[in-house]
Amino acid sequence: MEKRIGNCLLVLFCSFLPLSAITYDERQASAHEQAWDKIHYTPTPAWVTPVEIPENYDEEQWCRVVYLLLDNQKFPTLDEYYFHRAKKLETLSAVRERSIVEIDFDPRYQEVRIHAIQVHRDNEVIDKLHDANVQIHRPERRSENLIYDGDQTISFFLNDIREGDVLEIAYSFKGNSPLTQGETQISFPFSFHCYVEKLYNRLVAPTDEKIFFRKHLVDQEPEIRDLDDHLREWVWEQKHIEAATDENHAPPWYRSLACIDVSSFENWKSVGEKYVKKFLIPDDLSEELIASIEEWKSTSITEEEVLLKAMRFVQNQIRYLGLSEDREYSAPYHPNAVFKRRYGDCKDKTTLLLAICKYLGVEGWPALVDTLLGEKLDEYLPGIHFNHAIACIEFQGQTYFVDATRTYQGGDLERLENPLFYNALLLKENGSELVSIPGTSGKTNHQRSLKYSINTKKHIATLHVEITSRGKDADRARMSFKEAGIRNIRLDCEKKYGSSSDGARCTYGPIVEDQLEKNTIHTIASYLIEGFGKELGSEEGMLFFILSCHASWVGELKSSPHREAPLALPFPFNAEERIEVQLLDALLPEDFEERNLEYCNQYVECSLNIKQMSRDRFVVDVGIWIKKNAIEVEDLEEFQDALEEFSDALNIVFRGIPN
Repeated sequence: MEKRIGNCLLVLFCSFLPLSAITYDERQASAHEQAWDKIHYTPTPAWVTPVEIPENYDEEQWCRVVYLLLDNQKFPTLDEYYFHRAKKLETLSAVRERSIVEIDFDPRYQEVRIHAIQVHRDNEVIDKLHDANVQIHRPERRSENLIYDGDQTISFFLNDIREGDVLEIAYSFKGNSPLTQGETQISFPFSFHCYVEKLYNRLVAPTDEKIFFRKHLVDQEPEIRDLDDHLREWVWEQKHIEAATDENHAPPWYRSLACIDVSSFENWKSVGEKYVKKFLIPDDLSEELIASIEEWKSTSITEEEVLLKAMRFVQNQIRYLGLSEDREYSAPYHPNAVFKRRYGDCKDKTTLLLAICKYLGVEGWPALVDTLLGEKLDEYLPGIHFNHAIACIEFQGQTYFVDATRTYQGGDLERLENPLFYNALLLKENGSELVSIPGTSGKTNHQRSLKYSINTKKHIATLHVEITSRGKDADRARMSFKEAGIRNIRLDCEKKYGSSSDGARCTYGPIVEDQLEKNTIHTIASYLIEGFGKELGSEEGMLFFILSCHASWVGELKSSPHREAPLALPFPFNAEERIEVQLLDALLPEDFEERNLEYCNQYVECSLNIKQMSRDRFVVDVGIWIKKNAIEVEDLEEFQDALEEFSDALNIVFRGIPN
């Protein structure tokens, strides 16, 4: 009771202090106390159906940790979500690693209700909650991405856990994201990366609520029963669920685990209604912000120049940092605050850019995207799926999608590339809609020329390199030169071009020409490579090349002929490469092999041409155009052999005949 009164006094006292008057430590202590106030120890909710824990499991499925029961029951109308787990700890390492119970929650809108933490041992049920060491901390699992979301973790450090124990945990959440209040949006799992003896999924909802279901890798139909005149339940129960495998190199949108999605959102317009009021663009800009805008106008000739200056200011001068603890859930900070402190997350930066556009008389709207689901977003049930915000701007009859978090982006409006998110929920007060984001053109974005002059007797080569990068490749190159510096770029290139020899030394450059408005970067450099061609042994005059193209994904096909997941491709990618080889003291053999290979399907276009230009010179031209971000499983086998042939052809071996 004394603790509760103390908490109330602390909150009351803090509520009368301006934010700036509260120290960082005091704010952290207040947040910590508020998190403790969201933890309760209660009986199991009355609406929950009791589910028994299986006593045994299939011994062939033995592993360190075996889940005897996964029990998920959800009542969205009450904002209550119940989770019941029972896992058998079969080894000492399982005891060491799995005897800490951790529950993540967001104290801004969630309460955690602990119902039971107990151990089943030798036909005895032992309570482990009463003497557990309980702690709360902020995990900040997304801090590497500069996102600090305010989530908390409650940890129970349990006493006397032994090998062979069955650890049972039951808890529930009260409350859900404000974005889904009054709606149903949940997902029930049906496969896992571990063996599960018994799975029980249950949904409770009003009989008059319109609910939509979508299955993913699930054939099972639910058992449906009316509990009374007002409530209905859907139950899916399974036993003996084998562990699912997880494959590498799958595209980010691929869902390897079976599930059933549930939503009450009828369409994307109704989803947008949850967001649109949070993203209203203000027009009460500060004097300092207006002064900056007026300066851009006074130093520009065209309206396009002003708009580009605004975009690049927000992209480059407002650093990315997401702090969520002091604001309304999912709402951006006011543009004046973001401008003053020079940082913000995607919502903040987007809103600042759109506020500047509004001042300039340029129309624009926030657009929500999912960076992982991308092109598959429109295949999902309408719902809250978004993890990123960008801007949609209409200017002089054209529509542009701008990612305000993307630094070092070049190009005038004609050459400005849309972010590769495929679909976006456009937030408009008169009705939001899911729209497609036009993709980039098929123009070559990477061209490289390598010119070798080789002394075969001394194993010395000079190499002249010219690289032209466009679009996103130019953005990446620009960032690399700005962040790493010329010296480090030079060292990296020396390591790359000298990796199969005694080493390479840069003798010229790199010289960088950055055409920002065209978003094109051209670099020139020269190298001296010693020990060139020695890796094949002592056989005189033998040279060995590995063509350095971005085709490593081809080799992945060789080791995965029976994949169950699509194979991710490095999309978008459109490259051309030319290698010219001039022998200074030798001739090419009479039987020098010229090659001309082409391969084309719905995913890739590859071309390889090796042509002898004279007795001491040959040229290699390679082109690779990747059209999609993944190869579907059913298409892998069809062209695997052809791509392997192309990959093998990238290895060029020949003997130079002394001149």
